[in-house]
Amino acid sequence: MYGVNIVWLTTVGALVTWYIYTPLPEDIDQKVKVTLIDASMRTYGHLVGAMGSLGLVEPFSETDRKWGDMLVRAMTTGVPWVQEADPALKITDMFTSKSRVPVRMYEPLTTIEAGARPVLVYLHGGGFSLLSIDAYDSFTRKVARDSGLVVVSVDYRLSPQHPYPAATDDCLEVVQYLHAEASRLRIDPRRIAIGGDSAGGNLAASVSLKARELIKAQLLLVPALQLFTFNTTSVIENKPYFAKTFNGLFQVIFWANYLGLGAEYAPDIIANNHTSPELKRSKFANYVDQTVWMKSYDNRGSQKKDLSQKLNFGRSDITREFIDKMTDPYVSPLMADPEMLVGLPRAYIMTAGYDIIRDDGIMYATRLRQAGVPTHLINYKTSFHTALTFSEGPLSLNIARQTVSDIVSFLHDHV
Repeated sequence: MYGVNIVWLTTVGALVTWYIYTPLPEDIDQKVKVTLIDASMRTYGHLVGAMGSLGLVEPFSETDRKWGDMLVRAMTTGVPWVQEADPALKITDMFTSKSRVPVRMYEPLTTIEAGARPVLVYLHGGGFSLLSIDAYDSFTRKVARDSGLVVVSVDYRLSPQHPYPAATDDCLEVVQYLHAEASRLRIDPRRIAIGGDSAGGNLAASVSLKARELIKAQLLLVPALQLFTFNTTSVIENKPYFAKTFNGLFQVIFWANYLGLGAEYAPDIIANNHTSPELKRSKFANYVDQTVWMKSYDNRGSQKKDLSQKLNFGRSDITREFIDKMTDPYVSPLMADPEMLVGLPRAYIMTAGYDIIRDDGIMYATRLRQAGVPTHLINYKTSFHTALTFSEGPLSLNIARQTVSDIVSFLHDHV
């Protein structure tokens, strides 16, 4: 019997080890925690997939999103529910007055009676399709506590139920609402920053393009800024890592959701078949030309790769169907013409070395600097796409705490 137990335990242990294993770069810190984060995200995907195949849960449904929120909260706080009181903050759920966009306002108690307080409008990540202000509650609390700024977290509408421009419209309305209600809310309308990560970074850049006169600074954290090409150094380098979670190219489904397209377009987008030969020769291709915008970037040997864009392939029928959206700078800020970038708010752009969309942020930073926009770019070479949200909780990461500290320093200096 003892021998049977040993065999059973050994088998179970081997299966668990096999399941949670993921290849990680040698220089990533706290590998056990990072492995558990990746395995948890894969488990969520497997669960939703299995329940979906049984007809019990629809992808991107309210149930799916609720599970995603609970998972993120459990990983970042240790509990799957939103904690209520915070000894350092006054937390208020409210709505804008026009379209009733839900927001959560975090006010540091140290400034609760002060007038003309600086504000950070924060836009959560999740591929335009998942997560919420509840999932980001721990992160936005920490930024508010550490910075002393009022933080307003926006629960914008999600796709595919609400494709572009619903999310951008919601985020823009929040900025306009804060300006209109500045006196009542005791905030300084001249000191409003906007920021977000991943899809939220895209939305922050888009709103900055639309309402530059209302915004003092933009914080673009691991931003997704284009879907024109996936032949970038960051895709080439990082496909082996987090391939079934953060870096899986299947995540182009989020772009399809956002643009109101079907999932059937995903394979063509991944293969760069969604851009016609004519579009590959257009000015838009120049805006993501890495030989121009990443000359000074140390890309861990990718200069040995052939990054020239092949021009003689692509499906013109797909291009015709959504070229207007794909080249819209409010969808893909990297598609903005040079003159459109002039006069934008000061930018803080953060990228992660082991992120397949790292180069979006680096190229945008270079283009902003060329347009005369004061831009601070920081690339954490040993970080990954979602690392910044793990500054607290049972899976807290040193790189996340450093990331938040640097964000707070920028807010103190420039907002």
